[in-house]
Amino acid sequence: MDTICDRQCRDLLRRLIRQAFIPIFVADERDVDLQFSACRKAGLEIIEYTQRRRDSCEKIPELLAKYPETVILAGSTLDDDCIVRALRRRFPQLRTFSELAELGVSGFVSRLGFSEETFRVWRRQKLLIPCAGTVNEAYRQFAAGAHLIKVVSSDYDVVKQLAGSPVFGFCPVFVTGGASLETIPEMMEDGVLCVGAGFDAIMKRGEELPDDKYFTELVSRLKALQECAVSCRERRFPGLNENLESEDWLQKLPFACAE
Repeated sequence: MDTICDRQCRDLLRRLIRQAFIPIFVADERDVDLQFSACRKAGLEIIEYTQRRRDSCEKIPELLAKYPETVILAGSTLDDDCIVRALRRRFPQLRTFSELAELGVSGFVSRLGFSEETFRVWRRQKLLIPCAGTVNEAYRQFAAGAHLIKVVSSDYDVVKQLAGSPVFGFCPVFVTGGASLETIPEMMEDGVLCVGAGFDAIMKRGEELPDDKYFTELVSRLKALQECAVSCRERRFPGLNENLESEDWLQKLPFACAE
């Protein structure tokens, strides 16, 4: 049965794919509002805000209240409530999936895989982007209900295996870490759908710049990264951008995306 939640998830997935490049708020020292303003100026409405930032549970609802059109994916998530509560003694910003949902996030991104219970409860409510370090992990997570499979740059060889003919390039991949103007063309050529990078990687040595110069340079780099991701992906999958605008866009993706 097609529900409102199903349609909302599909719309969020389409927006995420359209954007192609996702800026990631990591635990750096720059002002969040300055970075967020740069994202808006660059036309990026989807961000990932990691729980590595100590201010995550305060800033996420604050940003959403001020800019309700923004889509925030919660990063560095753990889907076991008992573990989250135990870790709060050292990392008080950690929240369970239910608590993150109450903050208003639209999806969960993790460095780990998700449990069957997580897929059962959340698949039709939020975007689920678990991590996989092997082809088998990616297959099981995707078959269980992941919308995208996250691969970190240190496990990049998995991307080439996932794109291989023996597994028919079955799943859409989101690569984080190492996404730059130099690396994005190869990533997209290997069949990656979306890429992400933290501000510490986007603006190396950015701490040395005053706010006005940091902002101007950050906007320029964000635009360049997003344009690079979209154009390089289109070369790998001709017609993908146009297909995203059609009614049956999900069926036209070059991956096994289930409705």
